Amino acid sequence: MNKTILFVHLPAPTYTQMAYELATPNHDSYELAGGDEASPTVANEVQRGERKTNVSGMGNAGLNLPLGISYLSSTLKKQFPNNLDQYLADYMEEQKNIQEHKSVEDWIIAVAKKKMPKAPDVVAISLMFSTAYKFFKHLVTIYKKMWPNTQIIVGGTHATNCSQYLLDTTSEVDYVFKGEGEVAIAKFVQNLIDNKPQIIQGVYKREIDPSVAKFNQEGKNMNQKLCVLPDNLDEMPNHNYELFNYEKYFDAAKNLRSYDGSHNKVYEIMGSRGCPFKCSFCSGHSSNDRNVRKRSIEHIMEEIQHIYKKHGINKFLFYDDLFTMKKARFFEMMRAFKNANIPDLLFYTQGFHINVTDEAMIDAIAGMAKSILFAVDSGSQYIQDKIIHKNNKLSRGRELMAHAQRKGLIVRSNFIFGFPTETREIMEESANYMRLLESDWFQIYTAIPLIGTALHEQLLERGILKKRFDEKLWEGSRYGERVFDMDTMSAKELTHYTYNLNLDLNFINNYNLRIGRYDRAVVMFNDLLRRYPTHIFGLISLYMAYEGLNDKQKCLSIEKKIFESLSLYVSSRKMLENYGGLLKDTKFYDLDLGSPGSH
Repeated sequence: MNKTILFVHLPAPTYTQMAYELATPNHDSYELAGGDEASPTVANEVQRGERKTNVSGMGNAGLNLPLGISYLSSTLKKQFPNNLDQYLADYMEEQKNIQEHKSVEDWIIAVAKKKMPKAPDVVAISLMFSTAYKFFKHLVTIYKKMWPNTQIIVGGTHATNCSQYLLDTTSEVDYVFKGEGEVAIAKFVQNLIDNKPQIIQGVYKREIDPSVAKFNQEGKNMNQKLCVLPDNLDEMPNHNYELFNYEKYFDAAKNLRSYDGSHNKVYEIMGSRGCPFKCSFCSGHSSNDRNVRKRSIEHIMEEIQHIYKKHGINKFLFYDDLFTMKKARFFEMMRAFKNANIPDLLFYTQGFHINVTDEAMIDAIAGMAKSILFAVDSGSQYIQDKIIHKNNKLSRGRELMAHAQRKGLIVRSNFIFGFPTETREIMEESANYMRLLESDWFQIYTAIPLIGTALHEQLLERGILKKRFDEKLWEGSRYGERVFDMDTMSAKELTHYTYNLNLDLNFINNYNLRIGRYDRAVVMFNDLLRRYPTHIFGLISLYMAYEGLNDKQKCLSIEKKIFESLSLYVSSRKMLENYGGLLKDTKFYDLDLGSPGSH
């Protein structure tokens, strides 16, 4: 008889935070932002309960392909083609159906039994995000009641960084996998099939006395060791296409800003693993010990060609930790893209590191991408050098963005506020630097002390965080808002500061509006409003763009939508009440808001 394994893909972090509310009938729940660069604007509003929900409209918001699960599954499929059956409880894909059930418990059970009417031998859960921990604990409690003899295993970044705590406090979990799990899970399944349990590096089992640490022959604490890392990534099979409803994930491309109104399908891919840097706010290194491994260009292009021929997809999102890590490899990749014979091939990546990017690389990108994202993270050189240890040369940031603009690219940039020792004066230094940049859009976040980061350790040492393992902190860890006070600034003050800065730089004083490039401003704001059609600052900014183009007909149309938004949505009215001062130089300053329905 074949063994069975059920993989579990948890919902997006924002959904897990609000799952109970969304599943509760008649609860005053809220619409969620789409998880992209517009989120800091809308998400803060959502998190404070200012925006009413349209759950049916959530659609594919936050729908991201579970690359980790997919690679695990394809590894097992290759090694056990005949004696292992694999299934997936995809809570990410099913999250839009939460309100169809009486309770979150009913939803959890329904999704599981939809794929597994009988108890599986193993349930494998990917716990990547701290924000998913509360939902995860609820889920494993339900699973263990349903299937008491099923072994529950868990991996992912969060599980890796609090493995012992998880085993000590979550009795339903039988094993924790630390780090990348392909090699370890294959050994685990082999042990299951052979019924011969053997020790596997990086896999930890609950002990009767959890205080007793195991030591290896070198005398090192076994609980600190990661799973054996996959070394040759070319030997790893590509995604297990039979496990997922891939078409639905392909169709979730609206999470990426298209800038032309299109919602073309996008395929998510990984060309390398690991990053040599150790930024204080990043926990990525905890899963691979900064061990960088790369797929060959040939192997990557084989996958891209396969996806194009089978699905007609020509847009690819690379989830590499650092896509531009080696210049020679980067240029080789660009040449491969150009020679791929795929019409209109475009690629997206995570942020470009300033210190490993130059003008020639930007030249190579032009024509292969619509936009470029620079991961600057702070406009204070002190914060760069002494706190986050990224050491970006800020003058180079300005030069590279200016060059990208000259090449016709839409420029985006990441910034984070609220690091240890960061005073309001330092934040103003960073904000003033941002005002000098030729950046079409800023992604503005607050610094979140993820477990496994140097930032988390810094805040523990300063006594700002009181506990190493704090479930309340995990539950409230959101990039748009903070749940604890610093010695330099309260959480409320920081949230207000970043929110105000976002509305200022991305909307009313948007770079394109300031320089009179109104045609691009129209493209940017229309793209945002396609997803958030009632966003009051988005509507006002679009009005200003059409006003700059002297398009009176469009202005009248947008003005009507502005007053409709104010009439119908309390959230729009509250936004103007709290941040209307930013409109001082516009015709929308000091509006008589009246009451809902009065306009």
